Amino acid sequence: MDNLEIDKRFSYRTVGYEKTKRMQDIRRKSKELALMINSNIDDCREKSTAMTKLEEVVFWANAGISRDERQEV
Repeated sequence: MDNLEIDKRFSYRTVGYEKTKRMQDIRRKSKELALMINSNIDDCREKSTAMTKLEEVVFWANAGISRDERQEV
């Protein structure tokens, strides 16, 4: 891993309107799924794991959006 990759992974970045909207869309859809999981599965280890993994999905998807170096329109 080179220093440029380390800088990319560990630097704070702000995002513009379009990226913010995409990130909010990810969160909104993920919340819909979380509510469905919550109402259809009794509390158990598997449910807890599913919720944790869903949080990871949101995290990594939003990281992908924020790290995207293409210019916003």
